[in-house]
Amino acid sequence: MASLSQYLEDEILEWIKGTTFAAAPTTVYVDLLDSGDLSILNTIAGSANRQSITFGTITTDGTGRIMSNSADITFTASAVGSATAVAAAIYDAQTGGNQLAQQDLASSKAISSGDEVKFSAGNLTFKMD
Repeated sequence: MASLSQYLEDEILEWIKGTTFAAAPTTVYVDLLDSGDLSILNTIAGSANRQSITFGTITTDGTGRIMSNSADITFTASAVGSATAVAAAIYDAQTGGNQLAQQDLASSKAISSGDEVKFSAGNLTFKMD
């Protein structure tokens, strides 16, 4: 199940109490995270490498609402180093910005310099119960 960020939880609570809700981002980005919630590709490549993500239709899988990437997403680690990705997170900006949600990966992925991590369309899913 996806975990909403503190930022997004605060925005929802402000909206419920009648305060202005932030405008929806025009583009959202995905990043891979290690067990300390740090950007994997920032650790390996030395710079943020968030990829834009477009989601398909929100559907129900019987236990919750889900959305998945509608196009392939490819990350490439290009500098020296290695790390293990355990989660993916959605952000409202390519660098900086706010984390919106985080989802654990079905299995962790060790990534080294030069590795490519690819999520084919439909394979990176965020679920809300």
